[in-house]
Amino acid sequence: MALVDVLMNRLKKQNPAGYKFVSEVRQSGRDPNDVLREMYQKGQINDQQLAQIQRQGRMFGVNISSADIAKIKAIENKPSTNKKFGGWF
Repeated sequence: MALVDVLMNRLKKQNPAGYKFVSEVRQSGRDPNDVLREMYQKGQINDQQLAQIQRQGRMFGVNISSADIAKIKAIENKPSTNKKFGGWF
């Protein structure tokens, strides 16, 4: 079983709503950074939550770089619609 599958199963048991959200993002084909950027710009997540996502990602071998965080926080950047899902998974 792949590491992503193990983590997804763990998420499903601990946070079903979070599991559903991550599954939908993965299936959508969108870049996870674009999804986080939209959520940040809409006020659905704040700086503290973004930092927490970055820390938790590191625990599971997912590197969300400081440059990625800066791009997510940049208001003038608009999410791209042509990117295929790649990023973290």
